[in-house]
Amino acid sequence: MNSGHVELFTGRRFSPDAGLRFLSRKMMRVLLFLVCCFCVGLSYDEEEYGSTLRLVMLRKAHFIEFTQKHNSTMRILWQRDFPLDRRDSRQKVIGFFYMLSNLTQEDSGHYVVRDSNRTPLSTKTIEVVATSRSYTRSPGESLTVTFDLEPHSCNIFFYPKGSYEETEIVLQGRLQTYSYGQDCRGFVHLKPCGILNEDLKLSCQGRFEVRDSNGNTALVVSLEMDAISRSYTRSPGESLTVTFDLEPHSCNIFFYPEGSYEETEIVLQGRLQTYSYGQDCRGFVNLKPCGILNEDLKLSCRGRFEVRDSNGNTALVVSLEMDEPEFDDSKIGIGFGVFLLIISCCTWVIQCCCGKSSSKKETSETPEAEAEPAVHYHEYDREPVGPRPEHLSPPPDTHYPAPPSYTLTDPLIHNPPMDVPPSYSEVSVPVERAEAPAVPIPIPSEPDQRFELKGMNFPSALDAGSALSDVYSSDKINSL
Repeated sequence: MNSGHVELFTGRRFSPDAGLRFLSRKMMRVLLFLVCCFCVGLSYDEEEYGSTLRLVMLRKAHFIEFTQKHNSTMRILWQRDFPLDRRDSRQKVIGFFYMLSNLTQEDSGHYVVRDSNRTPLSTKTIEVVATSRSYTRSPGESLTVTFDLEPHSCNIFFYPKGSYEETEIVLQGRLQTYSYGQDCRGFVHLKPCGILNEDLKLSCQGRFEVRDSNGNTALVVSLEMDAISRSYTRSPGESLTVTFDLEPHSCNIFFYPEGSYEETEIVLQGRLQTYSYGQDCRGFVNLKPCGILNEDLKLSCRGRFEVRDSNGNTALVVSLEMDEPEFDDSKIGIGFGVFLLIISCCTWVIQCCCGKSSSKKETSETPEAEAEPAVHYHEYDREPVGPRPEHLSPPPDTHYPAPPSYTLTDPLIHNPPMDVPPSYSEVSVPVERAEAPAVPIPIPSEPDQRFELKGMNFPSALDAGSALSDVYSSDKINSL
């Protein structure tokens, strides 16, 4: 058996190329069937209110049938060799097209084109929907709603947000000033069919519908109202005013501290809530028709203020930032200057007090210094000069160590030095007398030894007139 062919039980050979051709033909038939189904019975379109429907009419087309949505009654719109229904001026035949203009919801349904044998040539299903528009406004801005309808067929209604209650604004081309609501007001009628509001309120948030005389909705306008946002920066002690144009009974003001989701009521239905607006941020005053005033802000007033109407719609959001109090360098300079002034005053007082006490002490010590004579130092010749023993006695209550014992075995002979300093003139000592340390000099008891001491004269403080001079002459001295 050849590997390129497969012999079936019928005895016929089947090649792979023939199989592919067979499958391709089958697929083409399936696709054509789907296209026919789509063209004949599965065509579906959405058309806006007021648009135009177009149907293609082939040479074989003899009828156009229409079955309205939710209605089983069929009627013929067009038939070859018969004129169009003049009662409906919207129908036209131009070339190979059947045209139906100004579609409404009543035109929603199935349209079928048939030949002379009533075989369907094409089918189309349409759904007519209202034209939709969406706007976002802020309080105080304007809104215009218009549609191309005859004035006698113009009707405009309003549905507040979250409500199914219908409010009539325009009926048969006439503005209903008595019924379009107390909250959303200020509309002006526009010709041929429309309204204008140049000062929108939060209560105008909702849906506007324009309908014809048959109740078909031509236009739906959705209006969203954004809250007005404002930001302020203040310092402690400054003022803040939050106001909005709302009726007093519809005025509600809340405060959210920074970093907190806790809601604090300041004004409810136009009344200041003095008992609940917080202990940290206080001092608010109610302003008419809807507002608050604080003339002495605190750091705790940092946060967000919201103004809402009676329906809970947020009209105004005010963000408040508080600056930290700046450090005043001038105060440091003033404080430092005061500190230096106090230190200077204290130093001056201390100097004055100490100066007076020292002057008194000097005046008391001056007579004693004047009574005490000056000490004169004289040049010595050969032997060292020293004071008299009675003048070198130690002061009372002063104990000195016992002097070492000396022996006279080796007599000490003092020879004057060769290099003797030049003679000095008489030197006067300052007021206070320098007392030389008292050194006891042992005096030997041998009568044949003599010590000669030359030197200074020490006048007696008791008798200044008497001149005393004690001289000891000796060639040897045992000890000093």
